[in-house]
Formats: sequence, C-alpha cells, structure tokens
Amino acid sequence: MTNESPQNSRFDANASLDLTVLAGGFCVGCGACASLPNGTYRMEYTEDHNYRAARSQPGRDTHAAQVCPFSSEATNETEIAAALYPNCHTDERLGKYLGTYAGHAKLGGIRERGSSGGLTTWVAQQLLSRKLVDAVAHVHGPLPADQTESRVLYKYGLSWNEDQLTTNAKTRYYPIEMSEVIREIRATPSIRVAFVGVPCFVKAVRLLCRHDEDLNQKIAYCISLVCGHLKSSRWADLAAWQCGVPPAELKSIDFRKKIPGRPANSYGVEINSPQDHESAGRVRPVSELFGNSWAYMLFAYKACDYCDDILGETADLSVGDAWLPPHNLDYRGTNVVVTRHPQIEAILQDGVASGAIELEKVNIDQVAHTQRGNLRHRHEGLAFRLYEAQLLGQWTPPKRIQPSQDHLTNERREVFRLRTAMRERSHIAFREAVRQNNLKYFIRQMKPLTYAHDKLTIGGVAIRAVRKAIRILKKAVGYG
Repeated sequence: MTNESPQNSRFDANASLDLTVLAGGFCVGCGACASLPNGTYRMEYTEDHNYRAARSQPGRDTHAAQVCPFSSEATNETEIAAALYPNCHTDERLGKYLGTYAGHAKLGGIRERGSSGGLTTWVAQQLLSRKLVDAVAHVHGPLPADQTESRVLYKYGLSWNEDQLTTNAKTRYYPIEMSEVIREIRATPSIRVAFVGVPCFVKAVRLLCRHDEDLNQKIAYCISLVCGHLKSSRWADLAAWQCGVPPAELKSIDFRKKIPGRPANSYGVEINSPQDHESAGRVRPVSELFGNSWAYMLFAYKACDYCDDILGETADLSVGDAWLPPHNLDYRGTNVVVTRHPQIEAILQDGVASGAIELEKVNIDQVAHTQRGNLRHRHEGLAFRLYEAQLLGQWTPPKRIQPSQDHLTNERREVFRLRTAMRERSHIAFREAVRQNNLKYFIRQMKPLTYAHDKLTIGGVAIRAVRKAIRILKKAVGYG
C-alpha cells in the first residue's frame, strides 16, 4: 500500500504533474522533464534561489510525469534497482548492495583536493582512463561572472579529461539542474557518459533512460553521492554573510574545507568575494556558524522531506562520508562506499591491488550507522509527515514508507514538526533579511525554532543517556 490520493487518478500526464508535484511544491528541480525532446516544461530559478519546473507551453507531454522522480507515475527505486542489479544483496534501509567499504584514494593528491576520501573522483578518473566513458557529467564551478544567470555559481557540465574532472571535484551544497547537460549528451553522437549526482537526480536519469533507448546507451554508469538534502543557494549566502561577505558579493565558496587536527566532520567553509573583503579567503569552522546543523533543514527543498532514498539505490556506486570511528578522526576524510555494478567493484579491487586506494570491508550495519540521523529523518520522520498530510487530505509523492505516527513519542513528533517549520520559515525569513540588508533579522526569526529543536534533541539525548546509565548501574548492583 502506498499513500496514493484520489488526486492521482485519471489525469493526463501533464495534469498529474501540474496538480500534484508542482502544485504541492514537491519539485526537486532536477530538470528531467525540461530535458525531454519537444517537451512542454522549462526550468526557472525561483525567488527562493532554487530551481523549479514550469510550463513553457500548453499541450500534452507524454513522458514528463514518467521521468519525474516524485511523480505518482514514475517507477520507484526498488523496482528500478531490482531490474538493474538482480544479483545483489538487499537491505531494507539502504537498498541493493554488492560490496560495502570504507576507504580513500592514496595517490595523485585526489584525497587532499576532495571533500572527503576522494573515491568518487578516483573512480571517475578510472572510467575515463580505461576508455569506459568519454566524459563525466557532474557539477562544475564556480562559474565566471559572465557565465552566470541570477548569480548562479555552479551548474552541471561535462568533463572530458582528468584535469577538468579534478578541477571541479568538490562537494557543492548548492541548487543545480541537469536539463542542459542531458540535452548535450543527447546531441553528442556515440558518447558514453558517467553521471554523478544525488539520489533523486540519479533516479531521474534512470527514468529518462527507460523512455529513451539512445540516452540509455549513452549513460554508461551512474554514481550517487549520499544525500541529506538539497539546499537553495541561500545556504551559501548565509555562510558568506556570517563571514563578512554580503550575499550579492559572494564569488565562490568551498563548502568542505578540511581543517588539520580536527575530526573529518568538523570541516570549515572558505569564502571568496570580488570586493577583496578582509575576511575573503578566510577559513571558518562550520561549527561556529549559525544554522550549521543539517538537522535544521534550513533552505531545503520540500521534496527532500518526502524522499526515502538516502544512498542512491539506483546507482552503480554510492559514495558518502565514513563518519564513524576511527575514520572520522582523520581530517583528510574517508569515504563509505556501496557497490552494485560488478565492473565498478572490479575497478576498486584493482585499485587496492595497485596501491592507488585503500579499502576496508565494513558491514551493512556500519554503513547504516554513518546515516543514522538521515535514516531517522527520512524514514521515521517521513512516515510521520505522510501521516499528517494524509490526515489533511493532501497529496504526497508515493513512497515505500507507510504513513504512521505510532512509532514515535510525542517528543519526536514535535522534533519533526519543528524541522518542517524551520525549512519553511528559513526561505521567507532570509528573503526579508536580504531586503532589509540585515542578517540579524534572519537569526532572530530562526533562533526560537533552532533553540526548541536543540532542547528536544540534544537535551533529550542527554536525559536518555542518564536513564540508561541508571538502569545499567541498578542491574550491576542487583536492583531491577
């Protein structure tokens, strides 16, 4: 059973997409619908500084709803992965898997230049050097000022060689869309491409390939980045503003600057501006910035609150951060890796044998542990969000998680409600802060919510730890 609504039934493809995904605010801005030949959608950059699909012309668009990752007409991740990886193991939390590892690149300075262990870049380099692909589709930037629209700093592009690949090899917590690069791939004869993206983008690519055999032949591999959620560009603006660079003057940002001597998850941000501010180029630990917790959901897309794919279940390779002991203690970063494609698995093993990379086998529970907070929000929390939407008679994207509230305490329900409130208010409050040219306005608007959230989560963890210690102590001395 899925959380289908009567709204889903008997609409034509366009009406279904317009009246459900778009009307409900569930568009993640991937650009799949806008990439279709002779399509009726285009991508627009919104006042919230993220992407959203919009009608470019009236008419029926047969495949648009079928390639949207949040549409009720799209094939879900489980079915896509079952067709792609019939010989893989299955875990209900993380999907299909062949091998599970923690590791990093050892040669060529890849790890040092990357955001984490460098294995995404290393595998992509191997695909290029072995002539298994002609190009890698991934996020490029920062873009020169004359190549940007509405101050957009990053966009999808094709890297044809290792220099282009490594120049653009960094995590970007920034809104992007892929319609332009998909059109470029379609227009290039006989090209073979490795596509790198977050889970919902990879799913959208798989859906596009199901409806376009030519594109299916051109997308040779998909690599997914483990994802907490997508943010608008206001996340970059907020960090820059706190470092002394106003939003309109932000030139570039390194979202994951490694800081020697700190744990891998205690990274910094580096801000640059054309105005040569005193603070430009300064590295500041993210922990010092207001709104630093990913749990706050600041500037997140609404769609991300209705996504249950954390690792990228439809990708040949998924790569994330191995933020678990002892790997989190190494500031240089370590990746957690899930393989699904035998050829990718073989490439990794070749890398171990040659000394190019280091890999350590980890079990699926350890992989899940690296995403424990993400799993709580995107599985337990999603069930609750679906339940509340169902009570209100609202359409939501069909999910593999069932609507429920029975698994949560009242405290946890309030935590998830606060996260929704923070997501919604952050967009509105930042717009007004920019209008007033007053960062403090945003912080004043958000602080009551972040404080309430921290009191319930951080305080709640401490209380539960004390209670557990008391139970253990009582058991040790013969009570209870």
